Amino acid sequence: MCRLLAYQGETNYLSQHIFEPEHSLIEQSHHATKGKMSVNADGYGLAWQSEKHTPAVFKDILPAWGCDNLETIAYHTKSPTFIAHIRATTGAPVSRLNCHPFQYNDWVFAHNGQINQYQDLQRQIESDLPDTLFHAKQGQTDSEMIFLGLLNFGFDAEPFKATQEYIKYIENMASKQQIKKPIVLTAAMFKNEKLIMIRYASKGRIAPSLFKKQCNKGICFASEPYAKDGTWQSVEENTLSICVKAQPIQIHKLTT
Repeated sequence: MCRLLAYQGETNYLSQHIFEPEHSLIEQSHHATKGKMSVNADGYGLAWQSEKHTPAVFKDILPAWGCDNLETIAYHTKSPTFIAHIRATTGAPVSRLNCHPFQYNDWVFAHNGQINQYQDLQRQIESDLPDTLFHAKQGQTDSEMIFLGLLNFGFDAEPFKATQEYIKYIENMASKQQIKKPIVLTAAMFKNEKLIMIRYASKGRIAPSLFKKQCNKGICFASEPYAKDGTWQSVEENTLSICVKAQPIQIHKLTT
């Protein structure tokens, strides 16, 4: 399973979160402790909010620990909101188009999880997208389809309602095909100054890990804590967290 990290707060260098801590995201790429796999070597990606309106995205298929470009970008880029992701594929080929984060207009998305027996649901999931979103698809992952599906259900206007309805859509479709425990979903999405975190699992499954801590006058989320400082808390399962700059975090309970 993949590893991800998301940050929103005071503008600072990306390296302070993904390179410098003792158990940084780069360390997790080859020594993860909370996932099914300790090595996540199938690509990486960054997305950050710059002074321009649209986010910047950089990704590649190299292992995160072996890319000088990633290190240079992280040590020289400041941002108030960013997502970093390292990939461990669950089936789709190793390709830059399959690396996270994915982008559509001003939204970016990174994911750790899967749709169970996705190949049995893929045709219907793709058919239910409008042409504009279907033609935006570039890769072959269920992760990208989850992202586009959330947007199709109205995530931009009402993220909690859209997420709740999309989960029910997948659960109902899977039930008709007798697919049990169809989805685990731990994801980060941001647009401008809004960061949204999702942690959900079908009944009988455990959602991929997600932790949070207050840091640098902001909030940080990660698949596993990057420091043993006692300040990290596990994010409750089946919740959606909405973080808007200079506002209290809103936490919503997701139900099936």
